[in-house]
Amino acid sequence: MGLDVSLHRFENFDNAQALMDEYNEKSDKLWDKEIKKLKKEKYGDLTEDQKEIIREKDHKIALGLGLDKYGQLENEDETINIDSKKHPKNYWKIGYFRSSYNSGGFNNMSYKLMSIKLYDIFSPPDGEYHFRPDWEEAKKIVEDAIYQLKKIIKTSGAFRAIEFDTQSFAKDKTPSKATEALEIFNEERKSYLTRKLKNPKISFASYSNGYGEFYMKEPLKIFGFIKGFKQFSFSGEKEPQIYAIINDVEEYDYLIECLEIVVETCEYVLKQKDSDKYHLGWSA
Repeated sequence: MGLDVSLHRFENFDNAQALMDEYNEKSDKLWDKEIKKLKKEKYGDLTEDQKEIIREKDHKIALGLGLDKYGQLENEDETINIDSKKHPKNYWKIGYFRSSYNSGGFNNMSYKLMSIKLYDIFSPPDGEYHFRPDWEEAKKIVEDAIYQLKKIIKTSGAFRAIEFDTQSFAKDKTPSKATEALEIFNEERKSYLTRKLKNPKISFASYSNGYGEFYMKEPLKIFGFIKGFKQFSFSGEKEPQIYAIINDVEEYDYLIECLEIVVETCEYVLKQKDSDKYHLGWSA
C-alpha cells in the first residue's frame, strides 16, 4: 500500500466498489493485450504516443461503466479533508494521513519507536485499498499509542536510534583513519556551502551518499554509538550497522500530533449519523 491515506464518504460503497473493480479488471486486460500486440514486454517499453493511444481506450472503458475517465465514481465519492482543530498547521488533516516510505516518514518512525504503523491501527483487509475500518477500535489503538509515546518521553526521555550502514559505497575514498574521514567531511561541507551560496533557499541540508550521512543545517546531538547489525527479512543475511542515539523531542511531538489527528478523524466519523458510509482509501 502507498503513501496517502484518505477518508471518503460513499453513498453506495458496494456499488461503487463493484464498478471500480470491474474497471480495474478490464483496464489490466486492455494494457496486457495492447502491450503484447505491440510486441513489447512491459509498460516501460512503450513510447509516449503508444501509451496515449492505449490511455484513450482505457478512458472509454471507464466512461462506459459510468465512472470518470480515471475509473472513479465521482458523484458517489466525497473526499473529507479538514484542518485539524488541535494542530491546524500540520500537513495531516482530519481525513488525510501521509504514511510515507522514507526513513523520516510516519510509518518508519512510529514502527521504530512503538512497533506500530497505520496499517496496524486500521487493519486493512489484504489487497483492499478501500475499506470500512472499525473506527471505535482504531481510536482505542491510537489513544494507547499516544499514551505509550508520552510514557516513553516521561520515563526515558525523547531518545531514538538512527541506523547507519557501515558498508561504504564510495570505494575510491573509503577512509582508514580519522584524518581521511575529516577530509571527506570538509569536502562535503564545502560542496554544501557552495550550493547554499548559489541557492540560499536550498532545503536538502541533511542527506546521505556513498560516504555516509551528513547533517549540515542542524547537526545531531549524539549521546552514543552502539555496534550491531541489521538483518534482511527476505534473505536472512546480516550486515554490520551502527546505531546512533540522539535526542529528538521534535520528532516525538510530530508523531503525537499526527496520532491526535487520527483520533480527531475517528471521532469525526463516529459523530456522523451515516458513519457506515465512511471508508479509508489507501493510495495504490
